[in-house]
Amino acid sequence: MCDKKTEQRVVIKFLVKRGVSSAEIMKQLTDVYKDDCLKKTAVYESAKRFREGRESVEDDSREGAPSTSLTAQNVDRLRVRVLGDRRVSLRMLEDELGINKETIRQMLHEDLGMRKLCAKMVPKVLS
Repeated sequence: MCDKKTEQRVVIKFLVKRGVSSAEIMKQLTDVYKDDCLKKTAVYESAKRFREGRESVEDDSREGAPSTSLTAQNVDRLRVRVLGDRRVSLRMLEDELGINKETIRQMLHEDLGMRKLCAKMVPKVLS
């Protein structure tokens, strides 16, 4: 079946069509779902949208593009650059590779298993 959020939105939609108030919908959801109940603001917002004519119970699509920096090609570029000069800083790598500093930090720590030690990038096992 569907997840808990979608299931509760179906219930909200049904109760809105029955003319039940948002406060009563919240009370009924809390009685049935207890700790898994949607937050009050989510219940009220969903009820409002269904009263305004919304039909879909699915989540709205999110804005923004997914991260494209964290790729195998960029990890390889970073590995070659860091192994060529272990004293390189995150800021220098950001400028040279055109990748966000936080993404570079994530790739160094999680993908390459490296960390900064005495101004050098070294594998974690050496520290």
